[in-house]
Amino acid sequence: MKENIHDWFLYYFNSFSCGKAIIKISTPSFSKDPKTYCINRNGEILFTLKPDLFCYKFEEENVLFVSDESDKSALFDQNGNNLTGFTYKHIMSGSENGFFEVIKNGLHGHIDLNGKVIIPCIYEDGGYFSEGLAPVKKNGKWGMIDATNTIIIPLIYEECNICNHNLIAAKKNGKFGIIDRFNNVICDFKFDDILLSSKRDYPQHIAKIGEKWGLIDKNSKTLLDFKYDNIDIFNDFNGYFLVKSDEKFAIYSCILGGFLTGFEFDEIEDAFVGNDECPTFPVKKGDKWGVLDSCGNSITKFVYDYQDGFHENLCVVKKNDKWGTIDILGNETIPFDYDRLFYSKENLLIAEKNDYEGCINKKNETVIPFGKFGGYRHWFSEGFISAIDRNGDWQYVDRNSEILDIK
Repeated sequence: MKENIHDWFLYYFNSFSCGKAIIKISTPSFSKDPKTYCINRNGEILFTLKPDLFCYKFEEENVLFVSDESDKSALFDQNGNNLTGFTYKHIMSGSENGFFEVIKNGLHGHIDLNGKVIIPCIYEDGGYFSEGLAPVKKNGKWGMIDATNTIIIPLIYEECNICNHNLIAAKKNGKFGIIDRFNNVICDFKFDDILLSSKRDYPQHIAKIGEKWGLIDKNSKTLLDFKYDNIDIFNDFNGYFLVKSDEKFAIYSCILGGFLTGFEFDEIEDAFVGNDECPTFPVKKGDKWGVLDSCGNSITKFVYDYQDGFHENLCVVKKNDKWGTIDILGNETIPFDYDRLFYSKENLLIAEKNDYEGCINKKNETVIPFGKFGGYRHWFSEGFISAIDRNGDWQYVDRNSEILDIK
């Protein structure tokens, strides 16, 4: 008998990913007959799962990680087939070549997209594949293996990080150094920690001696003295570092070989790269926020009470208890008319005004009318956002404010 899904109370919605989403539904009493469905963007049910399973969103490889009540994990394909059985304690995403690190009986290994064992679970610890190598630990020592489980870097190290542009940070006799993929020593083992740069064009690395941090090149030449409390790399742009000293922050540029700013800021957020490939830096001085350009010059005044970081060339900010936005040049683009603004991806924002929520675009045009829905969950993904209707049910809504008809 065909079920009418709209007669059910929807209580768990995933974001769309790879054209699919997971919803979990139950009768209004939450008692007899709960269901878990996978649907596509047309609202068609692709397959049904047991109600006691917890599902994450689909990975980029179009596979689904699922956990059961005993907290065991399995890999499902796009048709709802269980590829592995619930045999793993954990399956981890984020590996190249479609390999996933898994844990079984406390030991680490790897499987592929079809659930086939690539590396058996024989290692005490491990990491994901990068540039064809994965770190593994056995008998208390770390090394590196390839996809055939051949040991490439001997298991002789106390720590071994992932391969990064053919370089590996490793620890030996209590000290860190840098080796290449052939186990040649590139940088002597004399540091208390090393964080390799992920940027090929600017191979400066963060290192630690004692309790202080500095910068080195791949030959261990000191680029920035070891006298700072902390150093972080800005993820979105090459060659810039966030440096902390005496509870204040500054920006160091490897491109210019010096500091862009003094140690005058209380917070500095991650850099944002604009269309011209120049970064901007949200910074806080005292209790107010502003934005610096790639030369360290202010492009806004320090007048904002809060900022939510740049997304899709836009930054949500708060001023005088109202919310609006600025662009990467510091221009105020959406007026400060809102009681709250939330970035929601796909060039849209969730806005609150006079106790009602709606959705607007970057031009401050209303996309979903205020008050049509009682609230939103997650953010727009593949054209849909989950919203709660006036009956208290969750629905998928598109950018035309149309409810997805789940068939």
